[in-house]
Formats: sequence, structure tokens, C-alpha cells
Amino acid sequence: LPWPGARAENIGTHLPPPIASGVLSFRGRLWLYGQVVHAVGTADVTNASTAVAGTGSDWTAACAKPTTASFANRVTRLFQRAGDAVSYEVNTRASATSIALSENYAGSTGAGVAYRIYSRDRSIFYSEPGYPESFPALNYLLGPESGPITALVPHSNALLMCSLNGIERFVWSTDPSLDGVKRTVPTTRGAVCPEVVLNVEETVYGLDRRGMWSYRGESPNAISRPIDTLVARINFAQEAKFTAVWHPASRVVRWWVALDAATEPHHYLAYDVDRGVWSLGYRDFATTA
Repeated sequence: LPWPGARAENIGTHLPPPIASGVLSFRGRLWLYGQVVHAVGTADVTNASTAVAGTGSDWTAACAKPTTASFANRVTRLFQRAGDAVSYEVNTRASATSIALSENYAGSTGAGVAYRIYSRDRSIFYSEPGYPESFPALNYLLGPESGPITALVPHSNALLMCSLNGIERFVWSTDPSLDGVKRTVPTTRGAVCPEVVLNVEETVYGLDRRGMWSYRGESPNAISRPIDTLVARINFAQEAKFTAVWHPASRVVRWWVALDAATEPHHYLAYDVDRGVWSLGYRDFATTA
């Protein structure tokens, strides 16, 4: 098994990798994508030392550098102190509150600092057809070249892989690893998170930091220009909470977003897919992803 969680009773089985932030069911398979960022608790770092101590950090074996001997984890993790421009590869994990970096920490010594542990891995894992819990080690492909994958959405018989500012289209006939083909969609549009992209009657609608777009098979079209002043008010610092919902009765796609200084998505921007008309709505309670 190439990821944590292996036990004697699981030998010969394939457990889903616990590293994905998004999941999609498509053409008889489960697809896992998007790297999880771990920023729980605080960390103590020391200049010219590889040791990092955590408080309430809950670090697991998934943090450790992959080793040929154990295959405990195939994804390399990086540690970054908040405010630092440099990231450091995590080498070993001794406990839930103790890790070691692969090289000495070059920043200033600090206790109780904010941090994140993340990965630049672009792998998209997929299960065996008809077996949603079976993820063989080689069942993966690389996501968009334009950056970390932020959304994965079906379109016809293909998958659209979105980053913040790019889209790639992946098609296959029988086996993604054998006859899969990936091509770059000519665009700089993308998605801010998995929940803001959806397929409505084979038209894909999405939201990036430039606004909303639609895609029917060639390249995305900007659809939010009539509401540019509203798009400028979207608080993208809260983008992980945004979501899009299709309302078939009213024939509108609603994007729930936070406007201005709001920290929760109380407003929605609604697009009538038949008339191309926009409207703005508000609810006292937030609708989040």
C-alpha cells in the first residue's frame, strides 16, 4: 500500500488515500483530487535546527517523507511557517507533536507560530471500475500543468481539471492509464474551489477570481461582465466556503459568496441560463460548501 493505514488484515487490499480534499463519482469510478493543507495547532521552530515541535498539531505518519522500505506514503510534504517565503521538506515524524525537516530551518527562532504542511503533488487518484474502495498504487494521473487542481467536473464523457487559472480536458475509452489523453483548454479561466463548478445540461459553469464563466466544449466564455461591480465586491479571502447550486425550477445557477467584509456566504449571484440575466439575493443564514 502506498499510503498510511496499512494493517495486517488489510494486506492485499487497496485503501483510499487520505490526502484528497475533493471526491467525484464518474463513469463507475471514484476520483480523489486536491491536496489537504494541515494547519492545526502551532509549531516551535529553531534557527539552524531540523527539529520542529508542535502544540495541538496532531501530525500523523502521512507527514513523513516516503521511504522505499515501508511505502508508508508516496507524497512528499512541505512545512512552511506563516510569513516565510521558503518551505522545507518534512523528513521524519516521531510523534503527533514532533517532526524533523530535511534541512536546517533558516528563519528566526519562534515559539507558537502559525504554519502549514502541504504538498505540491498533482496526483489525481482513481478507483477500479465498479470498486469505489479499491485504489491500486498505479491508478493515478497528474492534474493541470497550470497549478494545483482546484476542481474536477464531468463534461460529456470527459473530465475537466481546473486550477486557479487553467483548465485541462481528460478523455479515455477503457482505461485512464492506457488510453487516456489530456489536452489543455485554451484559457486562463479556472476555479477557486471544487464546489463553485457544476455541469448543467452539458454546459459547465464556474467561478474564478475574475468572475463567472461557461464552457460548452471549446473554451470558456465570460458571463459575468454585466455584474463586474458585484464581482469586484466578492471577498475571495473566504473562497473556500463558496458554492454553486443549480435550481432547475427557476433555471438559474446560484453562486453563494461573501461580499465586501463578510466572512460567510450570505449573498448569491444568480444567473438565468436561458435569458443570460443576473440577479442578486441575500439570506440571513449562510450557505457554505
